Amino acid sequence: MTASSSPNIDKNVAQFIQRMNALGLTPLIDLRDDYALIAFSLKEFLTGMKRSLIKSGVPENNINIEVVPYGNDRYIKVLIKKR
Repeated sequence: MTASSSPNIDKNVAQFIQRMNALGLTPLIDLRDDYALIAFSLKEFLTGMKRSLIKSGVPENNINIEVVPYGNDRYIKVLIKKR
């Protein structure tokens, strides 16, 4: 990373963290001179997604969020019942 791009990256990382905080997510943050590490607990991330949907007007009992295996990976499945 060049010295000229570092302030821009720092600014972008700070904005990302602010957006995550606005969603109710508080990531683990380790900012160093040569890297920025941002990590989320899976439980908090899933809870934040659900909380965001509820704030947007989706009833809580219509939301089902879970982690499911798919092939060699795992996905976050969000099921919203319409009826």
